[in-house]
Amino acid sequence: MLFGASASRGEPYIAASWPLTVLFAVAIPLGLLAFLKWVGQAFGDTVILSKKGINRNGVQRAGMVIRFWPWDQITRVSIHTTEIEGEPLHLLFAHTDPDGEAGFGFAINPKIDIGDIARIVEANGLPCRVVS
Repeated sequence: MLFGASASRGEPYIAASWPLTVLFAVAIPLGLLAFLKWVGQAFGDTVILSKKGINRNGVQRAGMVIRFWPWDQITRVSIHTTEIEGEPLHLLFAHTDPDGEAGFGFAINPKIDIGDIARIVEANGLPCRVVS
């Protein structure tokens, strides 16, 4: 308690440790925010392909981000494979216009079978091109 009544004398007092109280009031939320951001970055984003569309859940700046694109807003999907430092990297691009100029993309864990992703996309009525 920063300001209150003394239990023994009934007199008002100001706690001697108020700087420490203010420090905790600032440090604990900032520490929690930094920890949550670190956890989000350590585990990366989650991309979900469902019957309704593509979901991306992750951390961006200081908050959680949930994005959703329904299949009817996507015109086609392409999956590209490249290597970075000798390790394969799959990139999924969802195009949102017929010319393929606009859209969004994600890096995919190399352990995930890109054939499964292509089958999910095609099952939802969209063409999926796999480029190696």
